[in-house]
Amino acid sequence: MFSRSFHPRGSAAVLLLAIALLAGCVSIYDDKVQVQRPEEIDSYQRNILDKCRPHQIPHRFLMGTMSAATTLLAGESLEVRDQAAFDLIWNNLIPDLTGAATPDLLKPSINWEVQAARFIRIPTRNSCDKVKAYGMESDCYQINLPIYRYVEGSPCIPTANHPVFLYIHPRTNLPIRPLWSNAPYLTPTPGREAP
Repeated sequence: MFSRSFHPRGSAAVLLLAIALLAGCVSIYDDKVQVQRPEEIDSYQRNILDKCRPHQIPHRFLMGTMSAATTLLAGESLEVRDQAAFDLIWNNLIPDLTGAATPDLLKPSINWEVQAARFIRIPTRNSCDKVKAYGMESDCYQINLPIYRYVEGSPCIPTANHPVFLYIHPRTNLPIRPLWSNAPYLTPTPGREAP
């Protein structure tokens, strides 16, 4: 008689081949199969840039100087959310009165329920280090404070005071950070340049 030996690997391969042939193949170009390009999941079918385009945050801007020896503004920036903390820093600030024809020359009034104040002390090495503020802008994930740094003039003499920028803005839970640049931005905050 005719005898065959059973081989387990050969039988599994034949079984898989039979299943593949019976199941058939599907073409991704078939009209029945809908293929979508991978994108961000959005139930409203909007472009991510349409959700929140970069935009300016309404704010008031003041400048001043503060002694280089003070430790009140030791970090890069400090957000204040109450009058007592604001008064402590404001009393050590020398407001810049040049070129500003606004009523904010005196101590500004702030509605602490809806507003906050952010102080940014800008360390400078000498009188030739200059900075310009370019407003507050948001991309809905964070708020940037664009600041342009540059060197201008001579002779460069050491300074005892550092420029301080004060932004009074709506309260938010978004992170706020200075965005330093060595190239000018397109539209600076009008008439505001640190000495």
